[in-house]
Amino acid sequence: MDSEEVGTFRMSTDTAPTLSRTRCFRYGCLNPVIDQCEFTDANGNQCASVWCADHRLEVNGHMYCVRHAGIARALDENVEETDRPALNLRAPALAVWVGDHVDDHVRMYLLALGSEMEQATIQVYAIRRAVGVSGSPRWERKWTLRADGKNVVSVAIAVDEHHDSVVTARVNDGVVVRRMAPWIRHRVVAEWSDPAQEAEERQAFYDGLVDVIVRTVNASIPQKREAS
Repeated sequence: MDSEEVGTFRMSTDTAPTLSRTRCFRYGCLNPVIDQCEFTDANGNQCASVWCADHRLEVNGHMYCVRHAGIARALDENVEETDRPALNLRAPALAVWVGDHVDDHVRMYLLALGSEMEQATIQVYAIRRAVGVSGSPRWERKWTLRADGKNVVSVAIAVDEHHDSVVTARVNDGVVVRRMAPWIRHRVVAEWSDPAQEAEERQAFYDGLVDVIVRTVNASIPQKREAS
């Protein structure tokens, strides 16, 4: 069976049900299987991965693998079935994962920025598919600061479907930085990394994206430019 490692999980790239498999898909786990991931894409394909009681993830009463649990949590409840991402597409899962890890910092920054404005609010959007001018589809998490009924600035974390190991930070729909996720880079070159070192690399990756976003937004807002 073909598979792809996602962190410490091994994801099946098959679509046929695999409940006949007796061991959990968690790498190195020998526990017996009790559930198959319930995620189904727009074409009706169900994720083939199966999990033990310790490693399945529950979202709103449904059981998912680590990749699809993040997508299930992030998708808007009103999303049409036809808009659900393809089963083995990594882009939405990576956008959700990175978006979740920068969410608090982005919100706090926009809240601080909005504190100097009248009737400021922050809109946080669920994961969504967008198509750029070039026609290349991407999946993104987006945050928008509004004041006086107008958009002040929008920032997003996005992953292109055709370059699904690279995370893009965007400000007002313009790309400000593109970086490959370090844990994916390690797997691509078959490098072993110490868990503590990898944790530091991940945090530096998230912090670096936020830093570029903050500097770009500050440079684009008149009062911020004057203050600097």
